[in-house]
Amino acid sequence: MFKKKNIIIFAMCLGVFLTLIDTTVMNIAMTSIQASLHTTLTGMNWALNIYSLLFAALAIPLGRFSGSIGTHKAFIFASLLFLIGSFISGASNSIQLLIVGRILQSIGAAVVLPLGMAIAYSTAETVEEREPIVAVVALTQGLAAALGPSLGGALTQYFSWRWAFFINIPIVIFIVAISLMTLEIKNEPVNSQKNDLVGSILSMFGLFSLVLALIQGSSWGWTSFNIIALFTFALLDLLFFIWYERRIDYPMIPMELFSFRNFNAASLVMIISTVFQVGIFIVLPTYYSKILGHSVVSSSVLLMAVSLTLTICSPVASMALRKVGPRITMFTGFILMGVAYALFGTITESSNIQLYIACLFLGAGYGLLLGPSQVLGASDFKGSLLTASQSVIFVFRQVGLVLAFAIFLSLFNSHIEQIGTTYTKITAFTSIYKTAVIIVFASSLLSLLFKRKIK
Repeated sequence: MFKKKNIIIFAMCLGVFLTLIDTTVMNIAMTSIQASLHTTLTGMNWALNIYSLLFAALAIPLGRFSGSIGTHKAFIFASLLFLIGSFISGASNSIQLLIVGRILQSIGAAVVLPLGMAIAYSTAETVEEREPIVAVVALTQGLAAALGPSLGGALTQYFSWRWAFFINIPIVIFIVAISLMTLEIKNEPVNSQKNDLVGSILSMFGLFSLVLALIQGSSWGWTSFNIIALFTFALLDLLFFIWYERRIDYPMIPMELFSFRNFNAASLVMIISTVFQVGIFIVLPTYYSKILGHSVVSSSVLLMAVSLTLTICSPVASMALRKVGPRITMFTGFILMGVAYALFGTITESSNIQLYIACLFLGAGYGLLLGPSQVLGASDFKGSLLTASQSVIFVFRQVGLVLAFAIFLSLFNSHIEQIGTTYTKITAFTSIYKTAVIIVFASSLLSLLFKRKIK
C-alpha cells in the first residue's frame, strides 16, 4: 500500500510539473516559432500568454465542478485534453492553430493541477503524513518554473520547437496509464453538493480581466482606457464576488479560508516570492544567451544551480517548519533572495562565478519560501477546504507569475532597446535588480504576519 501511494504521488507530481512547465517553455523558443509559422510578434504574444490567462481564470471553477463527475475521472479526462492540446500545438502550421492548441492545453491544465494536488494529498491519512507530500508537490512546482525556459530552449536548439510540446505526449500517456491502474474509477464517490455557478462566472471574468490587464499593460499602455477599465472591472468583480460568496450555502471558495492567519500570510508570500523568482527566470536565460552570446545549454546549466539548492532547501524547510517556526523560515528565505538580487545587480561581463553563486542563493531563498508556504497554505484543512485552499494558493502563484512578466520582462525589453545609448549590455540587466533589491529585503518583514509557531 505504501508503494501504491508513492506511485500515485509520483504520477500526480508529473501532471503538476507538465502543466506548470508549459507556462514558460515557449519563452526562449519564441523567435524560432515566429520564423517557422511566419507570424507577427502580436500573434506570438497571444500564443504565449493565452495559456497563463485561461489557466489562472479557470483553475478554481473547473477544479470545483470536476467533483461532480469524480475527481479521478476528471483528472484523466483533463490529462487527455492536455495531451490533445500539446499535439495540436506541436503539429500546428499556423499561429491560429497554435493558439487553439494552447487553449486546449490550458483548459486541461486548469483541472489537472488542482486535482493532481488534491489526489496526492488524499493519499495521506493524517496532517503530519500530508506535510512531506505537500513539500514534494511544492518542490515540483518550483522545479517546473526553474526548468521551463531552459528545457524549451534546449529542445529548440537540438531538435525543434515542436518538441517542446510533443515531449508532453508520452509523459501524459504514462500518467493516464498509472492513474487507470491505481486510482478508483468505477465506484469513485462524486460531490453531490450544488455547484456555485454565479461564483464560478464571477471568478472567471474577474481573474481573466486582472491577468489580461497585467499581460497587456506594457503594450496597450498602463494608463490606457482599456487597461484602467480591466483593472476597475476586476476590482468591482472581486468585491461583488466576496459579497455573494458570503451569502450562499454552497460557495465556490469558502470565505472561512481567509479567517486563518497563516493561510493569508502564505498566500501573500506566494505572490511576492513568485514575482522575485520568476523575475530572474524570464530574463536571465535570454540575457545570458541572446545578449552575452552564450549557448542555450550554458544558460540551462546556470539555471540548474537554482534547481540544485531549491531541491535541497524546499523539502528540508517544509519538514523543519514545526521546529523552526514560520517567521524565521520566511525571514531567512527573503534575506537569501535579497542577497541573490544584490549579486545579480553587481555582475560584470567576466563574473560567471558570481552568477552561479547568485543562482545558488536564489534557489535556496525561494526553496525556504515555496515549500513552507504550500504547507502553511494547506494548514490543517481537509476535504473541500483543502482543495479550495490549494486552488486559491495556485491562483495567487499565477498572479505572481504574470506580475513578474508585466514588471521584469517589460523593463528588460525596454532596456534592451536602449543598449548603446542609456545602457550597456551589462547595465541593461543589472539596473533592474539594483532597484529591486531593496524591495526584496524589505519583503522579509512579511514574516511577521505568520504565527510564531505552528502546532
